[in-house]
Amino acid sequence: MSNNLMKRSVNRSKKVRDFSPFSEVKFLAEVSNINWNEITSLPNMNTDKLFSKFYNKLNKVVNTHVPFKAVSKCRVRQLSKP
Repeated sequence: MSNNLMKRSVNRSKKVRDFSPFSEVKFLAEVSNINWNEITSLPNMNTDKLFSKFYNKLNKVVNTHVPFKAVSKCRVRQLSKP
């Protein structure tokens, strides 16, 4: 890998999921309130489109309850070590 490419990848900010505000009860409640019939009742949908709709709905809930958070340079170094 060239030095230029390595420098660019190091300078990018790294983001990880922040589980500190996570509440399993609230998460499960919101997932159970999703209207899954909107997805399953769509006529003539192929599997890829159905999965995409499912993923997008679930991902919105996950992003709400476990948002991404920027990580400091020091923490990036810690995460990169085995």
